[in-house]
Amino acid sequence: MNIAFSTILVFILLLPGASFSRFYYSAEFSKQYFKSSPYELFIAALIPSLILHFIALLFIRYAFHYTIDIEILGLLLAGSNNHDDILRTFKAIEENLPRIVSYHFCLIPFAALVGVLGRFFVRKFKLDRRFALLRFQNEWHYIISGEILDYPGKPGGSEEIDFVYADAMVNTAEGSVIYSGIVYDYVLSKNGGLDRLYLSQVKRRFLNPGKMKDYDLQGQVLSISNENIVNLHFTYYEIQKIESSKTQEPSDTA
Repeated sequence: MNIAFSTILVFILLLPGASFSRFYYSAEFSKQYFKSSPYELFIAALIPSLILHFIALLFIRYAFHYTIDIEILGLLLAGSNNHDDILRTFKAIEENLPRIVSYHFCLIPFAALVGVLGRFFVRKFKLDRRFALLRFQNEWHYIISGEILDYPGKPGGSEEIDFVYADAMVNTAEGSVIYSGIVYDYVLSKNGGLDRLYLSQVKRRFLNPGKMKDYDLQGQVLSISNENIVNLHFTYYEIQKIESSKTQEPSDTA
């Protein structure tokens, strides 16, 4: 058995972990998965794969009373030049091929489901905001959504936020301009940084008032490229409900 066969086997064994990681780092956190280096992807797949295989093999052992032959697995991973070992190994694969295929066809979708549920659990109970170890690398999501207020030691909370207002100082041909508006959306770059910021109900203000008149911009959404942004300021607002009370005028009685 050569190195290529062992490499393919390792790849197959890592598929459950890769499936878990792909679905755990999804939605607004998908950039964290795609920007990872091959080494980071390997580590991200290795640890979940070991855990998932361990759980799956325990389940198979106690539910179906079937145990894996560790010696055969070791020969497959390490390789062997012994003719008898090679024949015994491939004979075991041939005899258990339906079980092996069924095992992986069940485990890989299960790993994806665990990834989705894991992300839901972490987000639902704010574990990523309470513990830095579980925090996703998309820091702009925490800032723009206001979830950064849920970090330990920070005032307020994200539940109190109804909308986010941004002031962006931008370099233009006319000079430095501050665009102020409600955050509509944002786009991340390939390396996970901010690429574009979208604002609605935008007002433009020049730092040199005498140069051009300030005014409200017409249109629904303004797109600002991050390469032109000097700095950003975010303000989180909560809409206060005002209850109006009607006073009854005294009526004349006959």
